[in-house]
Amino acid sequence: GDHWAAENAIDGDFKTRWSSEFTDVEWFAVDLGAQTLVSSVSIFWERAFGLSYELQKGDSLLEGSPWTTIVTIEGSDGDIDLLDGLDVRTRYLRLLTADRATQYGHAMWEFQVHGTQSPVCCIGPL
Repeated sequence: GDHWAAENAIDGDFKTRWSSEFTDVEWFAVDLGAQTLVSSVSIFWERAFGLSYELQKGDSLLEGSPWTTIVTIEGSDGDIDLLDGLDVRTRYLRLLTADRATQYGHAMWEFQVHGTQSPVCCIGPL
């Protein structure tokens, strides 16, 4: 597989990672397979992390489909971000980044969704 592929962020392996292009505004999305109740999301950032970003929910991964912001994070310090108390129902979750901490892209070891179902698939532009 691709060294920085989207699947790396949901494979349970903390030695593989997803990384975006080296720009501020990037995104990463997961398909939960069905409408799912999401209670929290854990993001395990690599050294190149997102300083500010939004966690969004949506009903489609098709280009131009609407996304609704669930939570906005400003000034993350990297490492592990636990976004809890979400209590949202969705099929798709998207991480939309705004500012990056380094000159590299946004990179994470794992994107864990806690709720009634785990991600079955994922997508991110490379």
